[in-house]
Amino acid sequence: MDMPQKILVPVDLSDRSASAVAYAGMLAMRFDAEVVLTTNVNLPEQAAFEDLAEAEGVSVEEAGEIALRRIAREHAPNVEITTALAFRDFPAEGILATAEVEDVDLIVLASHGRTGMKRKLLGSVAEKVARSAGVPVLIVPARDTE
Repeated sequence: MDMPQKILVPVDLSDRSASAVAYAGMLAMRFDAEVVLTTNVNLPEQAAFEDLAEAEGVSVEEAGEIALRRIAREHAPNVEITTALAFRDFPAEGILATAEVEDVDLIVLASHGRTGMKRKLLGSVAEKVARSAGVPVLIVPARDTE
């Protein structure tokens, strides 16, 4: 693999997914790469963005960008980050579509560490992305934040 020039970092607005932002930020600084922060706007994110949009007096799309930029400032403050929102039914679909549109070289995402019945019911977005992506995928292990 060549050194990444453009890194996609999907987040779902959880503390666990934010750990991937910090990791990608370190890689970006090391390899002078661009970082694209993305989220797939479906039910949980849609509700959060609608609340933020109402509070800020902006559209849902602008609220999504505001939320992603806040995450970037908090977890990768020294890295120039662009944002991209996806609107797909399933998060893995949104991540894969964004990776293609943004023409990234690497995807860095966090595992949520689900096991057992939760994994069977909810699936693993990280696993789906890793199996289907046309570029390397780096999965950052889940860390307990409680």
